[in-house]
Amino acid sequence: MKAMFMFLALTTAAGAWAQTNQALLQKLVNEESHGTVIQVFDKPSVETEISAEYDFTEMAMKPQDIVYFYIPERLAKSTLSQIGFSHRQKGQDPVRDAYPGLTSALVYTQDVPGDELRYWAGPSSGKLGAKFAEYRPSGEFDALYEWPRLGHKGIVKKDKNYTPIHPNVLRLQNVGVDVVWLSKAYVEVVPLPAQTYQNVIFTPKSDFGDPLTMKNRWYGGGQVEMGTFPNALRLDSRGHANQPKLPDNIKIDKNKIFITLPVGEKFSSLDIMVGDTHPDRVQNKDHGWGSLGNAKLTISIENSRTAQERILLTEKNVGPQGVISASDVSPAPVIIDGDVLVIKNEKRSSTAYIMGLRIGTNSK
Repeated sequence: MKAMFMFLALTTAAGAWAQTNQALLQKLVNEESHGTVIQVFDKPSVETEISAEYDFTEMAMKPQDIVYFYIPERLAKSTLSQIGFSHRQKGQDPVRDAYPGLTSALVYTQDVPGDELRYWAGPSSGKLGAKFAEYRPSGEFDALYEWPRLGHKGIVKKDKNYTPIHPNVLRLQNVGVDVVWLSKAYVEVVPLPAQTYQNVIFTPKSDFGDPLTMKNRWYGGGQVEMGTFPNALRLDSRGHANQPKLPDNIKIDKNKIFITLPVGEKFSSLDIMVGDTHPDRVQNKDHGWGSLGNAKLTISIENSRTAQERILLTEKNVGPQGVISASDVSPAPVIIDGDVLVIKNEKRSSTAYIMGLRIGTNSK
């Protein structure tokens, strides 16, 4: 009860002040009373049109330690899609971890008055939507994805809500009883609807759903098919003699996909419906179907004439099933002759099964 009161006081104090995200961040930090603030990041390391990434030297978060992150004002104008962070525990992995490290992510939003601090309503390992930090040689990226589709909960009422929210501040805290090592944070918003979409579906029945709300999104492969992906485009180092038929502007070469972009327009967004579970139809440690893979996607725009390259997303973890989104740098340049959108599976020994692609462009 005491903890809830402190959280409520924190929420109310921030809401009463409330102008810019920078102002909200400072107020939340000043009024924090539920742990020790050990770091505040007031600028992302990398930004695109839809994301902010914070990369830093791995830091130790003791139980109840807190790290705050400023979210750029322009991202707060769009709907939250995903939050992620890289974390781990160090040492020998016990058979049963009686002293877990748990990372909780709270997002402050002004869209739910009186219950502004929200956490993901998807599957979690502890209180406040916390994720278990596994014992690993390097950080594991945990993605809290599809907020419009899976919903969110408030720290006050704890009721599930599907209202689209606009993120102002990110707050990460170790709510476990052992040290967590944190090395990255990530915030992604839903891309604004593009003027033109190219939809390419490989796995039957797959549907990206509404571009803003994700309503009617459906995975034709993955868990509904016992961890398999019928007719998917397969991306790995081996290459495959039989692949689905591709449109004229899309080519594949083993672990890379090349998408020729329309000259004179602006690249808006790319959505990749993808999974990486092995097609062995066994139950994995997460209680889903298919042995877990470790595919990672890097997305870039490369120019075949000038050899210039801009990286849009680096080594994004592929889950058992999900949608990975990318957008151009901000402000987005006009597409020129030779510009090609490249999707690369960095972990080439683990197959990325692509169920569908959605490419959005805008006239300049």
